[in-house]
Amino acid sequence: MIRANVLIFSVLLLATVLGVYAQDIEYFLSSNFNNLSPFVWLAVVTVSSWFLYVYALVLVFFFTWKGMFKKNQFLVYLFVILGVGVLISLWSLFVLAMSGG
Repeated sequence: MIRANVLIFSVLLLATVLGVYAQDIEYFLSSNFNNLSPFVWLAVVTVSSWFLYVYALVLVFFFTWKGMFKKNQFLVYLFVILGVGVLISLWSLFVLAMSGG
């Protein structure tokens, strides 16, 4: 169970860092790898963040289905993933829209 918690926490942390610092990561990637435009790099980082949130949600459902998580732990993870994930995803979508604008 500790491995499952660490895995989900790590995925959530990585998704949050990618979502919040997407523009800084995009600056780094576009300055070091000139094969794609900066907007494409920003879109890649933003979509990666979204997929990681969905992956964390799938992991929580899987571990609950396998009986590794109890109902209250499932609800806490669900609340955190949906609460933080939606806010960070909206922020990264706003940054993506403003940079493409």
